[in-house]
Amino acid sequence: MAYLIDTDIFISAKNLHYGMDFCPAFWDWLIQANRAGKLLSTKAVLDELIAGQDELATWAKARDDRFFIGPLEYDLPALGHVSQWINEHPIYTTAAKQSFLGCADYFVVSQALAGNHTVITNEKPKKLRQAHQNSQRVRGVKSGLDDGLAHAPDGTSADCPPIAGILPAGPGKLIIRQIHRG
Repeated sequence: MAYLIDTDIFISAKNLHYGMDFCPAFWDWLIQANRAGKLLSTKAVLDELIAGQDELATWAKARDDRFFIGPLEYDLPALGHVSQWINEHPIYTTAAKQSFLGCADYFVVSQALAGNHTVITNEKPKKLRQAHQNSQRVRGVKSGLDDGLAHAPDGTSADCPPIAGILPAGPGKLIIRQIHRG
């Protein structure tokens, strides 16, 4: 098990407290932790970082295949499970489902689930369009944010299902850790 880093962690670190020129030790630590097998990220996150076309993109491109891992054969069942679960879940709009399946979050969740990794993210559950009165509890996922069950939030926005929101049960135990500021 390792920590799987979401896109927003890299971007926030660069833009806030750990600028690449201001705190190179942080970026060196990420590389060392990866080499030690303690953290990694996904190719989908790499793609999002490269799209930024900045010093973070340059740094990310310089990492080897052990840092940003692509979906491997053992990830396929989890990718299918997450895809099926999100498509069958009634709380999300079709557009929200397509958005989730088209962004890095889908791979972060799926690959973390398959590898029994802990996701590190700044994302917080967003309010979603209310599709039913009662929040469903999804068993088999430990969020690290509450009582060990992921909850379907009630609300009015039709945003992409966030990583820290509803997560499917699956072959492994998925743990989400939010980074709290302030």
